[in-house]
Amino acid sequence: VFYTNFDGQKGQQLDAHPYASATFWWGALERQVRVRGAIRRQDRETSEAYFMSRPRGSRIGAWASPQSEEVADREALDALFTATEERFPGDEIPMPPNWGGYILTIDEIEFWQGRGGRMHDRFRYWAEDSSGQNSQVTWTRKRLAP
Repeated sequence: VFYTNFDGQKGQQLDAHPYASATFWWGALERQVRVRGAIRRQDRETSEAYFMSRPRGSRIGAWASPQSEEVADREALDALFTATEERFPGDEIPMPPNWGGYILTIDEIEFWQGRGGRMHDRFRYWAEDSSGQNSQVTWTRKRLAP
């Protein structure tokens, strides 16, 4: 699960093409994990619970930032934040209607481990649904060339 503004470029692209990937890189360990899968919006109630757990400044920022839109300068962005703080003076800050979570349902995972001579280890796992209804998912593993 990850959270974002649905009106930004990322949110618009995910809504139009609900498939995504994410890469996690640990340079010091020479390891990487890449995941891919279908994306769907998280239910509003669960997103609201997470939103309310965030620091006040982060909740203000979710309202104040016109994500992905151009802003004149830093002062203009700071002014939006200040105006939003004045709009919500207490700790009760509702979740914006254009903000929430996306759930990535993973159907492919690739593990990469760096090795000498560029002879890295790579393994790809992918889910195969034998029923077509995600009730009997099995995972297949193959070694990949670096």
